[in-house]
Amino acid sequence: MTVKSLGELFAAIPYMMVGPTSDRKDATTQNITGIAYRSDCVEPGDAFFCVRGLMHDGHDFAADALARGASLLVVQRPLDLDVPQVQVEDTRKALALASSALFGDPSAQLKILAITGTNGKTTTTFLIDWIIRYALSASGDCKADDKTGLIGTVETRIGRARLDSHHTTPESYDLQKLLRRMLDSGCEFVSMEASSHAIALDRVAGVNIVGAAFTNLTQDHLDFHRDMQEYFEVKARLFTSDLTHGRVINIDSEYGRTLARLCVENNYPVVTTGYSEEADIRVLQSRFTTSRTNLRLSTPEGIVELSYPLIGAFNVENVLLATGIARILGIDYPTICTALMQAPQVPGRLESIDGRIQAEYREKMGSRATLPRVFVDYAHTPDSIEKALAAISGIKTARVGIVFGCGGDRDRGKRPLMAQAARAADFVVVTSDNPRSEDPLAIIDDILPGLSGYANLTVEPDRRKAIAKALATAGPDDIILIAGKGHEDYQLVGDQVLSFDDRLVAAEELDALFMRQQEAGCTAVCSDDNEVGESER
Repeated sequence: MTVKSLGELFAAIPYMMVGPTSDRKDATTQNITGIAYRSDCVEPGDAFFCVRGLMHDGHDFAADALARGASLLVVQRPLDLDVPQVQVEDTRKALALASSALFGDPSAQLKILAITGTNGKTTTTFLIDWIIRYALSASGDCKADDKTGLIGTVETRIGRARLDSHHTTPESYDLQKLLRRMLDSGCEFVSMEASSHAIALDRVAGVNIVGAAFTNLTQDHLDFHRDMQEYFEVKARLFTSDLTHGRVINIDSEYGRTLARLCVENNYPVVTTGYSEEADIRVLQSRFTTSRTNLRLSTPEGIVELSYPLIGAFNVENVLLATGIARILGIDYPTICTALMQAPQVPGRLESIDGRIQAEYREKMGSRATLPRVFVDYAHTPDSIEKALAAISGIKTARVGIVFGCGGDRDRGKRPLMAQAARAADFVVVTSDNPRSEDPLAIIDDILPGLSGYANLTVEPDRRKAIAKALATAGPDDIILIAGKGHEDYQLVGDQVLSFDDRLVAAEELDALFMRQQEAGCTAVCSDDNEVGESER
């Protein structure tokens, strides 16, 4: 059990004691055995932080917290309750700083790499983690896989142990507890995603960051942020914090260039990446095949050649950022290049899907059967759909189709914009994607204006049927992008969490299509790995 005095917990937080006068002096030295920000999680001896949420105010649950054994309340306004109270300006930020103190400031003893941006956080985080583990292993460290932690959308990992992720970035108390656990387990490096919600809600307040990376900024989360300017300003906070020590920024967008200038103006060191001639790590040449990307880079240390098993121009951005972060850590280019040659597939990020039967056919026959190629991707914004389709179009030999929907209870303004991005495909199937409390058909009605006049359109609210219809529509050399869910294995409908994994469903439907073809006597094959694109900048 961790025990701290109130003075230790609030050493970095301005506060004032309120509540019963007779208890105030004793309260400043009382021991606190834990912290809670949900009343139903309070244990005897805890300090309960009355945090104002988006839907509820923790002050309204203070009495319940006391009934469960809370010994102290942390408030933004005094409550008419007979218990010592610590009044602070912002209970959410106080929660973050006090949690760090409770767990012994674990981030100061770890090398934390934080990735933020609208798209690309997960892939960049996975790549950084992979490069670090490879570098440790290459140096002869037999415990390399035990020395890294990962926090993000797809999974949380402590060394070799994998845990489910419930938020891209956990609440501050949970994050500090997790970092402490990572430290105690022998981790030295932590690669984590930092969402805009996490930055805005001070979940990462008090976290020491060795290197932060910025991917891009496009429309998303405008149900939470007032506008794009506020969205940008929230992201920028991660880079203008004195607790952030290194910065890598993709400057291929105006937001990236603005952020880089802001850092320079405030005398913060920054490494820039991209196709831009001003970038420190710059793409000179890129060549794409159906399964790999080859890059020629200009760097402050000379020309570097990279090859890695990920496709798409947007993944170039992610690879460059991971490379920049690795250099901040002191990992040399030869090690980075060798690591990236073997980079793993990131779950649900342009993940190529084979049915079981097709995989067996490939192994026996050395080629694909007469089935369309399928990719599953997490693309759920206009920009990410545009980039995913561009990546696939770069390797296509025939048509490209897309299956997508829009999430319920989320930014409605992006729905027709996602549809407009989908017009780049040769055929479109609009379906449901986590409708939550909204009517799936009403969401589809919001999507369809963006596809007005588009000829090859199918609407199928049932997601499995939508995937099956897309496959049935496709020819053997066509490519299908199933967008929106990526790694997710559920569908949120009303208050139900239904089992649904695009990857498994696509594989099952591919098997069913294969069997129908076999019954019809179809035996043709398709080629797999051709060089299809090259560009120089």
